[in-house]
Amino acid sequence: MTKTFDAEKINRLEKEYKLARAMVEALTHNPTVAFIVCRLDDTVLFVNDTFEDLFGWGREEVLNRKLPVVPERMAEDFGAALRTKNWQIGAYETWKKRKDGSEFIVSESIVPLRFDGETLESYACIIRDITKRKQDERLL
Repeated sequence: MTKTFDAEKINRLEKEYKLARAMVEALTHNPTVAFIVCRLDDTVLFVNDTFEDLFGWGREEVLNRKLPVVPERMAEDFGAALRTKNWQIGAYETWKKRKDGSEFIVSESIVPLRFDGETLESYACIIRDITKRKQDERLL
């Protein structure tokens, strides 16, 4: 049996792949957004360079370990929110913890990652430091 490929379909799929790859690169290499990918048990799979700069942990210090950025007092509520909202939470303001133990305010979005389109295997946290914005708001 000979398989024939539709050149137009292959071309469209290649363009979709390149677009998806460019979007991932733009997000994971964004200098203003910390990007973290975790398994459903909160084990860190990936962090970008901005994560290292913002939180103070090196990549090797967090990979394959529990997510260290959620302050202890918030950990239970954070986990419950992830589970009840199926690992999808739109932008909200919260506190995060740096390696030195200091806390700062962020805007965070959480999205589920489904590798085969259906099975939820991990989630991504997209975090932006909003400390300066909050300080500026207080001055108004």
